[in-house]
Amino acid sequence: MKFSEYKIFKVKVTDVSRDEWRNYLYDRFHHKKYARIIILTEKKFFQALFNRELFETINQAEVVLCASSLVSWFSYHMYGKVIKPALAVTYVLDALSVASECQSMVSFYGSTKNILFTTVQKVSKSFQGIRIVSAYPEKIALKEMGKVFIAIRKTAANLGLFNLGNDKYQELWINKNFALFKNGVVIGCDDSFEIIAGRKSVPPLSMQDKGLLGLHEILTHPFNIAKIFRFFVLIIMYFWYVVTGQQKKLGNNRS
Repeated sequence: MKFSEYKIFKVKVTDVSRDEWRNYLYDRFHHKKYARIIILTEKKFFQALFNRELFETINQAEVVLCASSLVSWFSYHMYGKVIKPALAVTYVLDALSVASECQSMVSFYGSTKNILFTTVQKVSKSFQGIRIVSAYPEKIALKEMGKVFIAIRKTAANLGLFNLGNDKYQELWINKNFALFKNGVVIGCDDSFEIIAGRKSVPPLSMQDKGLLGLHEILTHPFNIAKIFRFFVLIIMYFWYVVTGQQKKLGNNRS
């Protein structure tokens, strides 16, 4: 299954609808194929512009899902293509729904013991077709790490969910520790476990449906200095590309 891809300042994002995402997962679960999925937030997009390893990790992923209103805005103004963003937890719930229908094996890793326990409980009740084969919190004794990683690999799960925060650390950690996870779909979930467990809130459905994730973030955290800084740097970069005529070159970065 081949999707169109766009390069925003050379960082890949995949043009895939929710229905196409679900169909892609059906195919992967059925054939038990490995797939590295990255959910591209504004923060990870910004970090990729200044971190070569993260940049390469994103561009080498099979599918890069859009979870940023700003990335969506760039795709429209650079290519005339609207890639509708969705929350990381939305993509994760889609994956769990398909896994349940396919009666697939799922592995959970990340967050705290309490949040992980609550997440697994809620997922088990909501998606009764899945088989949870492992669940480990992020903080594990160093001497136990090797055994845990071996145990996770031996489960041969069809879906591996890793909740290590919305940051480059999560994606690079997955690459380093689970390069041999070849039996299924691997997704970095950001803070999805916290949301499923009810510890974090999400935008209203009306705003999610309209792709207004960025607006909700601004309204709820109007003085987030880091986010304001990223926004202005990215906007300045965009207008620099427009003024210098490099926008046309970006238009050739579609595959």
